[in-house]
This record gives sequence, structure tokens and C-alpha cells, in this order.
Amino acid sequence: MNVVKAVIAILLMTATLTAGYEVIFHEGFEGEQFPPAGWIGSGFEKYSPGYESEWCAYAYSFLSLHYWLQSCHIPIIGGELYEFRIVSECSNTGRGYHIAGIRFDDDTGYSLGLPHNPESYGWTMFAIQVYAPVDSETVIFHFACEAPGSSEYIEWCIDDVSVIHTAAGVTPASMGHVQAVYR
Repeated sequence: MNVVKAVIAILLMTATLTAGYEVIFHEGFEGEQFPPAGWIGSGFEKYSPGYESEWCAYAYSFLSLHYWLQSCHIPIIGGELYEFRIVSECSNTGRGYHIAGIRFDDDTGYSLGLPHNPESYGWTMFAIQVYAPVDSETVIFHFACEAPGSSEYIEWCIDDVSVIHTAAGVTPASMGHVQAVYR
């Protein structure tokens, strides 16, 4: 009986490792409309240059101005593995915060792991890989930033917002999720 379980486990792992991936959503902010269709927000604007492209989303916060941007609802299949990516750069005086995360329609949410009170950094890819909750049908990206005072600021650019379908099949919740930062 243990041999059968081991063979099934190996087959499942092999299927997951060899499964291809498909980009099911990508926003590079290159369109005429900002925010893009279905997106909502306050304080973000279109800015040039972007990461290896002409445009990106941009916020400049000071005086405790809270700016936010939320993506359209992106259709997904519950129980399947997805990778959520953004490319971001930040210039900051050392105070304030910026956050990026995802939220499924069942209110399960995950952070993409941006430094909360960041030092300045150049274009960096932030990504998280998670299984969608079984009953979920959509996911959104949420971005927010704020910096206090008149002499502190945060200048933040976001580009190449993507959802990648990486594998099919339900996994045990104990497997958790993986975060990554690529510079």
C-alpha cells in the first residue's frame, strides 16, 4: 500500500513540475485609459518611462496622502496554482509605506512582500505563488502608499502586473505559498 501512495505522490509532483504556465492576465499600463478599464483608485497616475516600456502606474505621496489602486476582477479557477507578479521601483525618504497584495473573492489575501517602510530601490520583480481557494472565481491586485509630513515622501512606480496560471489541481492547505523577490 505504501508503494502505491509513493507512486501517486511522485506522479502528482512530476505533473506539477512539468506543467507549463500560461499568462492569463497582464497589465503594462500602455493603453490610453488610466486607470485601465475596470480598475479603480485615488492618486495614482500614468507615468513615463515604465519598466522596459513607455508607461507605468505612479504615485507620489507626502503630507499623509493615502493613495491606492485596485485592479479589475481577474477570472481564475479555484483550487489551481497561480503566480502573481509585479515590477516595482521606489524612491523614499525612509518614512511611509507601500504595499502590494492580492485578494480572492472569498476575502483571502496575500502580500507580495514589498518592504513596508522601504529604502529606495530600482526596478524589482515581486512575486507570490499560491493556490486559489477552491470556491474562488476572481482575484484582484491592491496597491497602497502613504508618507507623512511635508519633508517625507514616497515615489512609487508599478509595471507589468501579471497573473500566471502555473498548474492545475487542488493541493493540501499545508503546502502554503511561496514569495520571491527578483532584482
